Amino acid sequence: MLARMSADEGCARIGEERYAAVEARLECVRKSGSVALVRDSLGPGVSAIAAAVSDRSGTVVGAVNISGLRLEQHLDPASDVAREVGRTATSIMGALQ
Repeated sequence: MLARMSADEGCARIGEERYAAVEARLECVRKSGSVALVRDSLGPGVSAIAAAVSDRSGTVVGAVNISGLRLEQHLDPASDVAREVGRTATSIMGALQ
């Protein structure tokens, strides 16, 4: 969700120090089409794929997420699962317009 926010909004939400620590990761998420991919940060063997949802004003209002075990093969922005998560978020944003 931070990747869809401006740097000012992100800093306001989590603080400048924490934002600076994740800024490079946020840029990777932005470059991948705003789909975030994580492995083992939720627990051993647990992976997640997520995409933020913004309303018509650009305010981040939620996210689409799939998480679980044995998702490693899908942790690529070009994977079918990652693309579907992104498409679903885009579809929801379209409905919010």
